[in-house]
Amino acid sequence: MPVAGRPPFRRTITYSEFLDWRSRAKTLGDATAVIGMAQRMVKTPDGAAGLWGAAIDGNFFEMLNARALIGRVITPQDAANPDVVVLSHVVWRLHFHSDPAILGKTRPIPEGQIPVNRAPSGRRRGSARM
Repeated sequence: MPVAGRPPFRRTITYSEFLDWRSRAKTLGDATAVIGMAQRMVKTPDGAAGLWGAAIDGNFFEMLNARALIGRVITPQDAANPDVVVLSHVVWRLHFHSDPAILGKTRPIPEGQIPVNRAPSGRRRGSARM
């Protein structure tokens, strides 16, 4: 509920705000971000599916010490090409039938074409970087 004289409460920050906060942090060794969690419609071999995803910082998987079963995870070097996706093991198995050929393919979503370069990322839930 809004309070008179205060700006409205925001549940998220922008990526540029996160980068600014991280650069000024004095007590943290590092930080990562998950921004804009939302459901997006993705074309799968079985038709359209509403899959959850978010924008993540390039060091997200490194901080979690997470590795990909096939392909690779997003790294800080991917900042130059942000339109990539990591599929969870569950999404890869259920929606893409465990097909390793999905790597390098492009999946249409309403915002445009998303290349699938890194999939899947173990048995973690959700998908990222859409």
